[in-house]
Amino acid sequence: PALLLWIIGNEPDLNYSNPKVFDAINEISKMIHEVDGRHPTTTALSFSFKPELVDHVKKRMPDLDMISVQKYADIVNLPRYIDQAGIDLPYLVTEYGPVGHWEVEKTAWGAPIEPTSSEKAAHYRKNFEAVIEANPDRILGSYAFLWGQKQERTPTWYGMFLEDGSVTEAVDAMHFAWSGAWPDNRSPRMEGFYLDARPVEAGIELEPGERYPARAVASDPDGDPLTYRWALRRESDATQVGGDREEIPEKIPGLIEAADDGHAVLSAPEQAGDYRLFVYVYDGNGHAGHANIPFRVR
Repeated sequence: PALLLWIIGNEPDLNYSNPKVFDAINEISKMIHEVDGRHPTTTALSFSFKPELVDHVKKRMPDLDMISVQKYADIVNLPRYIDQAGIDLPYLVTEYGPVGHWEVEKTAWGAPIEPTSSEKAAHYRKNFEAVIEANPDRILGSYAFLWGQKQERTPTWYGMFLEDGSVTEAVDAMHFAWSGAWPDNRSPRMEGFYLDARPVEAGIELEPGERYPARAVASDPDGDPLTYRWALRRESDATQVGGDREEIPEKIPGLIEAADDGHAVLSAPEQAGDYRLFVYVYDGNGHAGHANIPFRVR
């Protein structure tokens, strides 16, 4: 792959305390321009667009060729932010994707409620079309996050692929957004997920050792037969910010009795605490959907 541009730092404005970091970025940009006049420079900001930060960008980093921003749910406000900021540079969206784990509703005990793979796919496409594609005079280009898989609060929150390489509906959505056509074979759609006949929004609390029904509702645009896999994990206790590495909580075996039609029975763990039940739906052609429900054992 060829070098496109130099990104100096990733989200240096996230929880920063010393504004001299922006002076350093500007000095690095000057150095790059001296030794490489062929490639532009930028820095990737989480960018709250607060007046203080806008002022730092204008006054402390004048050598940059463009501004890069990384937005999730808040990307819908980006055109307005750009207008208000008055920074006379092109913008690049270096990250956008599903609603972030810090932006979603949470259970009463603080567990973030993760959108399903289908809800995420709709979010990718909507924001690309309504924000990025609709503003070509202000937004130079964009990068969907994440073309891969990673653990960040869960193993499925940001990856457009599963750990086994299966393609999710977010990839299909971006295939359509970028090309105007759907892929030849599409990913399963997640239409619902219930534990004890309740949706995730109910804030599900279970009794230790008791048995509870679980049901995943899915369909396939191509009519492919679907298979289901289930996993139970403890809730992640990670507190990292900015995408720093997290450990994946181990699977808890032996507590799920699964059928082939999207139904299962969960035996609640004997130990009180916070858990998360995952379901994965496969079409046999390298595609998958997924959903999960956080729950508490009293």
